[in-house]
Amino acid sequence: MMVCSGRQTTLCILLLLTVVITARPQTAASKTATSTISGKVTVGDKGLHGVVVALAITDQYRSNIRPTRFRATTDEEGIYRITNVPPGTYDVVLASPVYIATEGRKSLIVSANETVENINIALERGGVITGKVTDSDGRPVIEEMISVTAVRTTHRVPYFRNIRTDDQGVYRAYGIPAGTYTVSAGRDPSSSAVNRGPEGGYQRTYHPSTVDPAAATLIKVTEGSEATNVDITLGGPPRTYTARGRIIDSETTKPMPKTKIGLAMSVPYGTSAMGGVAESDKDGEFKLENLAPGKYAVYSQPPDDSGLHSEAVQFEVTDRDVEGLVIKISLGASVSGVVILEGTDDPKIRSKLLAARISGQIIDGYIGQSHPSATINPNGSFRMTGLAPGRLWFHLQPRDTFEIIRLERGGMVHPRGVEIKEREQVTGLRVVVGHANGAIRGTIKIPGDLELPPNARIRIAIRRTEQVISGFVPPIEPDARGHFSVEGLIPGTYEVVVTVLGSRRTEPPGIPPAKQTVVVTSGAVADVNITLQKPIK
Repeated sequence: MMVCSGRQTTLCILLLLTVVITARPQTAASKTATSTISGKVTVGDKGLHGVVVALAITDQYRSNIRPTRFRATTDEEGIYRITNVPPGTYDVVLASPVYIATEGRKSLIVSANETVENINIALERGGVITGKVTDSDGRPVIEEMISVTAVRTTHRVPYFRNIRTDDQGVYRAYGIPAGTYTVSAGRDPSSSAVNRGPEGGYQRTYHPSTVDPAAATLIKVTEGSEATNVDITLGGPPRTYTARGRIIDSETTKPMPKTKIGLAMSVPYGTSAMGGVAESDKDGEFKLENLAPGKYAVYSQPPDDSGLHSEAVQFEVTDRDVEGLVIKISLGASVSGVVILEGTDDPKIRSKLLAARISGQIIDGYIGQSHPSATINPNGSFRMTGLAPGRLWFHLQPRDTFEIIRLERGGMVHPRGVEIKEREQVTGLRVVVGHANGAIRGTIKIPGDLELPPNARIRIAIRRTEQVISGFVPPIEPDARGHFSVEGLIPGTYEVVVTVLGSRRTEPPGIPPAKQTVVVTSGAVADVNITLQKPIK
């Protein structure tokens, strides 16, 4: 099964089936590598012939995937063998949209001139859901996007594939993992973003004909099953409304023309914000269209160098248009200080840091222009304006090679950010930065007398013990052989914690966490071996 994030699933399958795939350029050293990866692809106890098995490169947290030219096709016994593989971290992916990998993702960390065997992949045939989408008059709805959403599933890789109705309004979703699903068509009210297009389309409707997700009929899918007549009857487009208001200077009450507007919408899991959705006219007036019922906040977006900011104005759309919104713009606070590179005097590294920008973010629920930024001057100094009151946090852009270790002011460390007041001029900040060029590479060993429960998951958490601000690295999982690798680490001492988790439907196996301390130095890889212990009785 393809292991891709979100909407990339279909694209990745197409890339694997394409004859020519653009590979990442290899260095002279990697071209001479002769590592081999082999295994068997099975359905039940039988090998599956003619399946393309390929290697893909993903980022550290599996959010993006890029196919490579390294691949092979299974023989009559289902065996594949990929040769001349350079060192790297890969996902083993299959162009088999009808089948589902029963164990989820297979990842591998491959060293130079290594023979990796028995990377076996067990598949099961996915289920099918099919039906017809019609409007309230019984006419077929053509080219309508269908969403198949899991309510419960034991598979770790969620189902996602672009599905549309054909010229008869019929759709067919295939390769679905066993589980329970809802099926819907149309758009969510919150997705009717202002000024993103004319009104139209259908409101999100669940099988058979309800707009309430809680009232949707659940569809059960088992291995190789086919659920038919999962039809959907769509109503008319969702009712939308308009919000009007004006932007003024908080001191003079004069209108603020040609000022961009941002909008935040309340969604089930927080707030979704969009910038540049509208602009005030010559009289400072603005209009937001196509708003579905819901809770919103609107705010101005003055230029970064203006020194201005505005608090968000919250409002709710019910069953009528909203009038009389007033956004007040005022002079914001400012902060100034210096960015200090710790742990190295390398002029090349410092030059790279000075090419970055430093951005600020007001956190703790602030809604508005929350990411003003500033240039880092040749002496490391910076000044940032237009800040709202609140707790200020900093980031570097780009942030892939550097990390903020701590914030200092007046000889004190501020681990949760710096509190600033309305129009306050904060000076003397020291933003201490480290070069994130270290790495940890390790192996998790399972003793012969320790048997992990079926579907057990191993999670690896890594934390920098000395770091004050955010020494936490998002948890990762080992590859198919128990190997793991984490890059982009600040030099220092880290604690590595390995935890064995149960599946979603089983209790934790009771295996105690395994911990080990490791020291990471600049530009080097620290090796660590961790052995799991037996469950505590």
